Amino acid sequence: MSKQFEKLVDLLRELFQLDQPDLDFGIYRIMHAKADELTQFLERDLLPQVKTAFSQYTTADKAELQAALAKAIDQATALGVDPESTGKVKELRQRLANESVDVAALEAEVYDHLYSFFRRYYQEGDFLAKRVYKPGVYAIPYEGEEVKLHWANRDQYYIKTSEYLRDYAFTLKPGDAKDPMRVHFRLVDAVEGEHGNVKAAEGKDRVFILATDDPIGEEDGELIIRFEYRPSRLEDWTDEAREAATAAAAKKPPTQKELSAIAVARILKTTDAKFAKWIAELAKPHAKASGEQADYSRLQANLYRYAARNTFDYFIHKDLGDFLRREMDFYIKNEVMHLDDVESETAARVEQYLSKIKVIRRIAGKLIDFLGQLEDFQRKLWLKKKFVVETSYLVTLDRVPEDLYPVVAKSAPQTTEWVRLLGIDKLDGFSEPLSVDFLKENGSLVLDTRFFAPEFVDSLVANLPNLDQSLRGVLVHSDNFHALSIAQARFKETFKSIYIDPPYNTDSSSIPYKNDYKHSSFATLMRDRLAACHPLLKPDGAIFVSIDKTERTVLEHALDEVFGADNHIEELIWTQATANSQLPNYSTNHEYVEVYAKNRASVEADKQMFREPKPGYVEVMELVARLNPDYPTPDKIETDIKALFQEHIDQLKAEAEANEQDWADAKRQDPWRGLYPYNRAEYRDDAGRFVAPERAEQCKASIWIWSELPTGAPASKQSPTTKDPKHPNYRYYRPIHPITGKPCPHPQGGWKFPQKPDENDGERRSFESLAADHRIAWGEDESKVPRTKGFLHEVETNIGTSVFYEYNDGEAELASMFGCPTSTHVSQNGRLEERRVLSSS
Repeated sequence: MSKQFEKLVDLLRELFQLDQPDLDFGIYRIMHAKADELTQFLERDLLPQVKTAFSQYTTADKAELQAALAKAIDQATALGVDPESTGKVKELRQRLANESVDVAALEAEVYDHLYSFFRRYYQEGDFLAKRVYKPGVYAIPYEGEEVKLHWANRDQYYIKTSEYLRDYAFTLKPGDAKDPMRVHFRLVDAVEGEHGNVKAAEGKDRVFILATDDPIGEEDGELIIRFEYRPSRLEDWTDEAREAATAAAAKKPPTQKELSAIAVARILKTTDAKFAKWIAELAKPHAKASGEQADYSRLQANLYRYAARNTFDYFIHKDLGDFLRREMDFYIKNEVMHLDDVESETAARVEQYLSKIKVIRRIAGKLIDFLGQLEDFQRKLWLKKKFVVETSYLVTLDRVPEDLYPVVAKSAPQTTEWVRLLGIDKLDGFSEPLSVDFLKENGSLVLDTRFFAPEFVDSLVANLPNLDQSLRGVLVHSDNFHALSIAQARFKETFKSIYIDPPYNTDSSSIPYKNDYKHSSFATLMRDRLAACHPLLKPDGAIFVSIDKTERTVLEHALDEVFGADNHIEELIWTQATANSQLPNYSTNHEYVEVYAKNRASVEADKQMFREPKPGYVEVMELVARLNPDYPTPDKIETDIKALFQEHIDQLKAEAEANEQDWADAKRQDPWRGLYPYNRAEYRDDAGRFVAPERAEQCKASIWIWSELPTGAPASKQSPTTKDPKHPNYRYYRPIHPITGKPCPHPQGGWKFPQKPDENDGERRSFESLAADHRIAWGEDESKVPRTKGFLHEVETNIGTSVFYEYNDGEAELASMFGCPTSTHVSQNGRLEERRVLSSS
């Protein structure tokens, strides 16, 4: 058996994951079922198949011909005859020159090519689409696009988006059905850290640490080794490990590698007799795929695997079999076939050459079929719609049938939750247990069905009319890819707006892929999840994605691919009120929000889609609502509005001082600055007609807040008719002041509307029609250019701008809202998300 063959088999054992026969969970169970079949192929079928393929050349085997030639020469010499004059020697020399085949070399070359091919695409557990064009240069599939974005693991699914803390099991005697000696690594304590989009604080990464108390035990004939999962501390060092560490390392908490070594040493030192057989097996050297023994124990090998599952991200190829078959054809054409050799060789040599290619292709095809089946199985498991394991409802009490109130009143867990979140123990009528009357008086309390028995929940849901249509929101706790996938059937083309805040892939939130494909992994993560979002949007919907400079370009390309570059609406830039003066160049104090439409034309047809609520509008209208019932004079209303504006300015100034921000900069960033001109008030009835203040209460009029707006024509080329006094479109007229009776000046560029109504267009604005509707703001005398009135409720939104200065901490806002810290992830810019919801609802 050649070294080339042994090297290939070792690689294939790794590819087929036969180097981990003791693992007893997940895909490894499937591998165990196929292990015998795969082992038979590698150890019994592969070598004979290659030899059989070249058996046609055995009669011309170079080694055999050379042996026959040497024998003929010896025989001729013994007879005293010149060997070169004999027919036998001449025949053998001619056959060696023209027909001989080095079968061993051919076999070795086949093994070398197969090894080179599969090693090229397989790296540390994943197949990577790297088509080698020539050494150090790769080719990518190109279909004539104007711009092509490609990345290293584009053909794969990103399958790890959170930590994998489930039970890890392996067997020490996999072939022993009666006593396999099953071992579990189990967590007994896990400190909250990185989950979803909540990243561990710097220096606070969690690691696996052997439990301090009762680290090893036996349950139902199986060994349990217990771990904690938390940030390491200095006291986690053992004296022995600290002495063996470098001086610098000993000053810091131990790393995962050091903690694993400490755990191995502690476990293998266990002296309890009931664990003796377990310790003996765990201490044995780990067996590598090649069959040789490693210089580390079976316990150490499995503990390192256990830790690695939560260190690295993982991928599944989308169509491994088809990819490898294409690549094998490419490989043969570029690195096996050499046309120059074919052209200059004899027919016999060409036949040998083609035989080698056929053998490589046939054997590779079988290996690819095996690998493709395994990867396809994992892919199908990943793409399979996941089961909903638990569903709970949040229902306000006013929707709960009263005959269920006695059960609700007796629920201590629900009462505890209401006290913790809402402080109901401060309300009148509170008691423990709650009374039915208390529930009736507080119908806005939200009941959580997770605190109740299934029978109660079934009864409640059965009494909720049109349950699906009544749901105001759905919260899914899941891997994001699967949550989006399972939502597609129910929510296809349902959402007007989607906002996502993905990991920015910075140093503090990086995707730790084991091949260091940082940006490629991010591209894979985003592309598939964006594609899953796309069907959920309405045709006139849009997606908003937050990002910073680290992955901005990659994200934009991924969005272009899914939504189309023509549907890119805008790139929003929002600034942060911070600066780092310690940086060597610029302090980056802005981030981005990429905005894409599902269909640009449909989205832009909705004139309100990208308008934003005018900051301060709600506060002003709330003040108006409080004042209106008392019908104060316009002067009183205007005084109160200005007081509200001043209160906001004082608050803004206090925040600027607290943040050590320059007041001039803060004023420029004041979100209310466009609202301050709206400080005038008047009364109008339900039909919008002007009402004198003294008649406001009698007419039940409403307060309208307004601002003076310029009336000049736009600074653009105008028709000559605007300067013709005899033409209806004349724009340089001088209106008569209603009090002084004298003409007022016109704007320098003329009025933006004609003086008189258009007989053919009753809807067209004119100065006289506006004046008749009391929509002209006159000066005290004729010296001022009249202006139009702009009413606040008619301009309650602003056109969205691509740059805004409203950095705020969404988590802090949420904590302030509920009066307690929150562990739920929220965006840094809560105000932006609020805008998106309001503008898209």
